[in-house]
Amino acid sequence: MFIHLLGGFLGSGKTTAIQQAIQLLRQRGQNVGVITNDQGTQLVDTHFLNGEHIPVTEVVGSCFCCNYPAFENHILQMEEQEKPKVLFAESVGSCTDLVATIMRPLQRFHPAKKVVLSVFADAEAFPILVQGSSLFKDSVNYIYKQQLEEADILVLSKSDRLSAYQREKVEEVLATHYPDKLVLFQNSYNGTHIEHWLHTAAGVPQTWRRALQLDYERYGIGEAELGWLNQRLRIQSKMQQAAQVTVQLINALYRSVQDAGLPIGHLKFLYHDGNQQQKISFTAGSVKPAEPISLPNSQLKEVELLINARVQTGPEHLQQLVSEVVARAEQKANCSVEVLNQEAFIPGFPKPSYRMA
Repeated sequence: MFIHLLGGFLGSGKTTAIQQAIQLLRQRGQNVGVITNDQGTQLVDTHFLNGEHIPVTEVVGSCFCCNYPAFENHILQMEEQEKPKVLFAESVGSCTDLVATIMRPLQRFHPAKKVVLSVFADAEAFPILVQGSSLFKDSVNYIYKQQLEEADILVLSKSDRLSAYQREKVEEVLATHYPDKLVLFQNSYNGTHIEHWLHTAAGVPQTWRRALQLDYERYGIGEAELGWLNQRLRIQSKMQQAAQVTVQLINALYRSVQDAGLPIGHLKFLYHDGNQQQKISFTAGSVKPAEPISLPNSQLKEVELLINARVQTGPEHLQQLVSEVVARAEQKANCSVEVLNQEAFIPGFPKPSYRMA
């Protein structure tokens, strides 16, 4: 089995790359599987992949590194049930130290399994964050930089959005900070780029990787700067405008976070109308929506919306912002928005199951 372990900051494009790679591999008749990861439950990416009929399982309640036994069990269960030739494992976006806590244990306990770590970074946000962005606090930037340091392959996603000038600036940062790193500029909706990523990963030698010299106190402080909220809503409109209300709610929540001056790790939404689904994302690199949100089946009385928000603020503040946006949407559109379930929290201090440093 070949395991693509994916790391990288929140909203860096890991799930998109996985989905597109799986489409390519399935066309070749290969069995595939995915393990996702979240500090909470109700992960947009897991539900999205399920909706695409992709075999997916999830390690919940902690990052991979803090629950290696569960991660290992999911690999073995997936191997037994789906018999994948290729397995994608997507770590939570605030996680680092994957070489010492995941790759080395896998290499020791399962030497027949080939593992390659691809760390994704949003190409537009990359030079800003590497050079000491004031967007996030220093401890959050620290996590971002440590993720990049341990990559087998550094994938600069969404690179098609770069102008020639921006590309030049990115290459200057790479030459200064990561001169020896294997780097791919990638548009994950481009099949040739996905093919190149998979081919490059297949050629990475299975050596005993160098582990990070990580300051866990600083790492833990950085994670605690981010408030996490997962919330599932049922939106009902007697006027058959549930989809339009959903668009208004998504845009209003994004504007509310922006107006409050809160840095976004990621703000993800999964719309589902009972038949079709659509994923909408805003990230640290988002200045404004790339294009107007258009949802399928606009004439509906009821839809569901799953929200994953990872924002540099307290969870109570984040929950308050969402509640205010929902209340305004109900009043303005004369609709009903029911909270089916929710959780808001700060991730616990990282305590790895194993650390082979």
